[in-house]
Amino acid sequence: MSDEVQETFIREYLGCQHDGDVTLDWQGDEPTLLALGFYRRTVELAERYRRLGQRVSHTIQTNDTLLTDERVALLDPQHEPGGCGGAELAVAAGRGALRSRQPAR
Repeated sequence: MSDEVQETFIREYLGCQHDGDVTLDWQGDEPTLLALGFYRRTVELAERYRRLGQRVSHTIQTNDTLLTDERVALLDPQHEPGGCGGAELAVAAGRGALRSRQPAR
């Protein structure tokens, strides 16, 4: 996904969502194969384009083979290395989902 497509998608997606909880969920194939910069940019763009009153959650669905402390910390600023910290790691049927929330402004 190009930077332009990524920015357009996030801006338009957040623009058509109601206030309150909004989730950006990445899944399909193995999303942790994407460079960490993609997720850093996603978090930055969501912060730039979310409206007052929107709380953005970032989730990925993964088989956990490439889920590192650095990746978890990006999605969960309260992350403590060596564990999931404040992130919720839900494992079902061998698949994991990492959720992190940006507070409403």
